[in-house]
Amino acid sequence: MQFKVGQKLTIIQISNALAHTTKDEITMVSVLPEPQPLPSYVNGPVTAHSYGTMKFRGKRKLYRLDIRTEALVFDGWDIPVKIDREVANPMGGFSFSGNACFNLGGDPALLKEWIENKALNRPVPDHVKGKIVVVPVGEDGFRKDGERDGTLLYPEIRIHGHAVIDRIRARAAA
Repeated sequence: MQFKVGQKLTIIQISNALAHTTKDEITMVSVLPEPQPLPSYVNGPVTAHSYGTMKFRGKRKLYRLDIRTEALVFDGWDIPVKIDREVANPMGGFSFSGNACFNLGGDPALLKEWIENKALNRPVPDHVKGKIVVVPVGEDGFRKDGERDGTLLYPEIRIHGHAVIDRIRARAAA
């Protein structure tokens, strides 16, 4: 991925702390000549790359921009790809699922269009696509009450050893 100073980006990834989906809108402040690989531990596998410095939308403080290999990166802000906490509950408020999946809300066709054609880090790897769960949203725009998990956006991609994905597959097969 090549970035430029002043470029606005939206980064969707899974939080290390609560295993929930996060969405950050940032502006590039400086760009490194080459991305720096960041292993998860000494001599371990590379799990992220450092690209330069950035600031969050509406903020002034600078941060180092590290993007994990398991992330969705889009050009611009206010994209139509919503995460689960951006989808309102019928009872009021917002919620999230701490299930170590990409929990995205909205129309599955729109989500596939953005992931396959507009992601800056495409082709998005299958191990990332296999963890994308579509949050059940009704016609009124609210999260469907009583539906716990949602559906897989790419059910044809097999992810093994992920309890939530296995549970969604089992419910779909039943």
